[in-house]
Amino acid sequence: MAIERAWQLWMLSLLAHALFLLTASSQSINGDELSALLSFKSLIRSDPRQVLSSWDAISNGTNMTTPVFCRWTGVSCNDCRHPGRVTTLHLSDAGLVGTISPHLGNLTLLRVLDLSNNSLDGDIPTSLGGCPKLRAMNLSMNHLSGTIPAELGQLSKLAVFNVGHNNLTGDIPKSLSNLTTLMKFIIERNFIHGQDLSWLGNLTSLTHFVLEGNSFTEYGSGSPVSMEGDIYSYGVLLLEMFTGRRPTENFINAQPTMETAKIS
Repeated sequence: MAIERAWQLWMLSLLAHALFLLTASSQSINGDELSALLSFKSLIRSDPRQVLSSWDAISNGTNMTTPVFCRWTGVSCNDCRHPGRVTTLHLSDAGLVGTISPHLGNLTLLRVLDLSNNSLDGDIPTSLGGCPKLRAMNLSMNHLSGTIPAELGQLSKLAVFNVGHNNLTGDIPKSLSNLTTLMKFIIERNFIHGQDLSWLGNLTSLTHFVLEGNSFTEYGSGSPVSMEGDIYSYGVLLLEMFTGRRPTENFINAQPTMETAKIS
């Protein structure tokens, strides 16, 4: 009897210790995500619409079973297997002026990042390459500068990448050829340049492809691409890149067209 009771007490002690460690780990992760969001807010120089007014670390006293930041404007925590973890940051068309905090890379379960149509400047943080669950990144219609980080090539689940209408420069990093799930690739109206785009053929899921308004050179000529260029030759190039085959007339007639393919 004494041995059985001692065994029960030992098991209860072990269970309590495990629960303590689990709670401590959860609190640590929640603390990291809270810090990441507050860091983002701290780098916003102007919030004329008071979109971030709810972003306060002090709880409002409702639904205390979830972290306070899950109730902030633009923040969603919708992973049933990991309750209380940020999965969406949606602050498009919010009038925000500032820079993007590199600490957003600590939101490791983030699936959707939409900061489009604001007045954000500075670089795209390389740390965003550390968000392995990210499926959609929309940073378009801002004033972002610098280059597209090569680290974004680590986002193996990314389906939408839109950085159009910014001030980005440099080449498209070839590491993006790893994004085989990418469906929408939009970098229009920047100052991006380059000549070798053959690696785009690795993006076999691509359906929406917009590069216009940059400084790419026309295939085979070394001159800027223009609407007066050899459109047929460029169409052949696209088919070769995205199918890996030299198209014949029958092959061209049999292929579905891409939703968008602009590179002027």
